[in-house]
Amino acid sequence: MAVSSRISPWQSRSAAIAIALGLLCAPLALGAHSATELVDNTEYVADALEPLIEQPAIQQQLVDQALQPLTEAFTSEAVVSLLLESAGVSSALPDTLQDSAEGLIQPLIDRLTAQVETTASDIVASEVFASSWRTAVGDSHRSFREAVTQGGDIAIDLPLQPFLELVRDDIAQSGFPGVERLPIPQVSLPLFTVEPPEMWQRSYQLAAAADPWLALLAIGLIGVGVWFSNRKDIAWVTIGAVTPLVTVVPVLVATWWIDRQEASLATEADAALLGRPLEVAALVSVGVVLVSATGWFVESSRRVTIA
Repeated sequence: MAVSSRISPWQSRSAAIAIALGLLCAPLALGAHSATELVDNTEYVADALEPLIEQPAIQQQLVDQALQPLTEAFTSEAVVSLLLESAGVSSALPDTLQDSAEGLIQPLIDRLTAQVETTASDIVASEVFASSWRTAVGDSHRSFREAVTQGGDIAIDLPLQPFLELVRDDIAQSGFPGVERLPIPQVSLPLFTVEPPEMWQRSYQLAAAADPWLALLAIGLIGVGVWFSNRKDIAWVTIGAVTPLVTVVPVLVATWWIDRQEASLATEADAALLGRPLEVAALVSVGVVLVSATGWFVESSRRVTIA
């Protein structure tokens, strides 16, 4: 007990404050690291979102949202002209005759429209589309990163051009000759927009500047607090108990909140992107708990020996 008496009350309080500040910095460090990785790491985002396309519900949502631009693309004047050309109708005919010809091929256009939906559903579920999906996610994320780091509206739009090309090529092989010559328009599927962009851009700049210094600050404050604590065993127990509460629990709460929202491609993407922060938080918590348990055992043994 003589060892404890040499430690002044202010030193004990300062140690407790240092540990508390260190534990407060831990979730901030995790948030800064996760935000920086979300913006900077395209591979991480692509890896997180790639499995989503294997879910039937996500496939159907993608087809439903893409069906209007798909239908417009494949029933445009360019397609009608191609169908007329394949039927032997010259574009030099008078307008009245061309209108009659278009009326005659209207059943063919209706069949093409139905074929678009069927083909789109089949392609979304195919392995060929998986690589196109990953490419589209990567392109979308690079545009998002450029907007966050260089300014401008922050939006994530999923390019549909690779999807349209697959649908076009499949339809061309299904009894619609000439469709393969159809130029594919630049069509994107908006996933979500971040408002106001200036606030999020400043937040990213702060997170990028703070990562990894917040983590080092958390470790330093906790280390100083333990060093100057007059009850190191209690300090270790506190650190081991509180760390999972301030790192893992917030991510679990965010995941729970997202799960309560209406299911959509955007909410599924949000949930998938939380996988890495949850993994990092869990690994950090396990490491801290092991170190804390070791520290508690050593300090408890030492106090017993001194006593």
